[in-house]
Amino acid sequence: MTQTHGAKTGYDPWIASKIGFPGQNLTRVTLAEYQLEKLNSLFGYVRTYSSFYRELLRGFKHFPLTSLADLECLPFTTAGDLQRSGLKMLCVNQGEISHVVSIPTSGTTGSPKQLYFTAQDQESSIEMFVNSMSQLIQAGDVVSILLPASRPGGVGDLLAQAISRLRAQPIRYGHIENLPNALESLISQSVVSLVGLPAHALALTKYYQIKKYKRKIRLSRILLCADYVSQAIKDKIAEIWGCQVFSYYGLTEAGFGGGMDCQANNGYHLHEADLYFEIIDPISGRPKPDGQQGEVVISTLTRRGMPLFRYRTGDLSALIVGSCPCGSITRRLATIRERMGGPASIGSDRCLTIADLDEALFPIFGLVDFSATIQKQQDKTRLEIITSTLSPNSSEKQVRQSLSSIPAICGALKSGILDLTIKEKFIDNTISFCPGKRIIYVL
Repeated sequence: MTQTHGAKTGYDPWIASKIGFPGQNLTRVTLAEYQLEKLNSLFGYVRTYSSFYRELLRGFKHFPLTSLADLECLPFTTAGDLQRSGLKMLCVNQGEISHVVSIPTSGTTGSPKQLYFTAQDQESSIEMFVNSMSQLIQAGDVVSILLPASRPGGVGDLLAQAISRLRAQPIRYGHIENLPNALESLISQSVVSLVGLPAHALALTKYYQIKKYKRKIRLSRILLCADYVSQAIKDKIAEIWGCQVFSYYGLTEAGFGGGMDCQANNGYHLHEADLYFEIIDPISGRPKPDGQQGEVVISTLTRRGMPLFRYRTGDLSALIVGSCPCGSITRRLATIRERMGGPASIGSDRCLTIADLDEALFPIFGLVDFSATIQKQQDKTRLEIITSTLSPNSSEKQVRQSLSSIPAICGALKSGILDLTIKEKFIDNTISFCPGKRIIYVL
């Protein structure tokens, strides 16, 4: 199933049906009225059934909300709240919880974040996946899931259920650990679409290119998810395999919901029937106008087990101004290029992000992963880049040139305040390979 510019995505009729207007054109006014009603319902629900929210919202008299703008008068919830008070945030008996997700909290030695979902909550996640995947696949398609999918209720399992409901065939492959095996699976099972991590999909694509496979790959559509998706990765995969590449923004905290880009490739169309999005100033907490970057805040409109009210995600993005060429009226979120505290200083006013490095390094032939370490010294900063490559003849000079195209690195090198060291790690094609999540380590 292929979309064309000017044709609405499936989000509009799906959302219209879900909010009680099937067969009618969705409008922003109708959607805003629905979201306001749901937020007021959420406010009353959590105050009634959750001891955490009863205490958090004690004394706040802005209820019911008369407009969506009134929301800014109410408090936020944070990752720390999930970590410290997860069970107190529940609005149902623990016996009604069908799935629990534990997420390590970065930068702390305390307990991880705990997220609780009822069977109804997980059904909502499947519905979101059904709608998103309906934009990419059709009945009879074979779809490979390069995510853990063996655990019931996990993201891969819910995705497989959604694919089955579309009368397509899910292949629960799991994370890639061996590139030749993963590629053989795609070829032998005639896979036409896959869903997976950006780094895994890129490694598989470049392995296919380097080994010069003669056997035909039938892939026509790829969905990248669960990590930052750089344009460089999307472009390289599309170039080598000649397929369409889409990206999905989802949060575990939001029941794996969020949004997905369309063929216009101009921002994530948001799941607005289940989630309300705000962009705030990270320092003041005040709302940011559309088009200006700030921290992404979500409220879960339909969650029953553990609703989240004005949850600060730590992701930095902006709501895109203007309409999408696809014709959908849903709001769009710009690509998440960094998180709070993500940019690393390399001297003076110069900062470096993983997104900067992704765009510079991933177009290089054979390069499939990297790590970056910044070490502060007395009068200089040392940046060490370790690349993982499938090509033993890759050029350090090319890596250095690509890094020098990043303005922050170029300026710091010219001013003499940065030492750049590049190391290469060759990945033998016959051994297990599992790219890690890229991060800048600051020492």
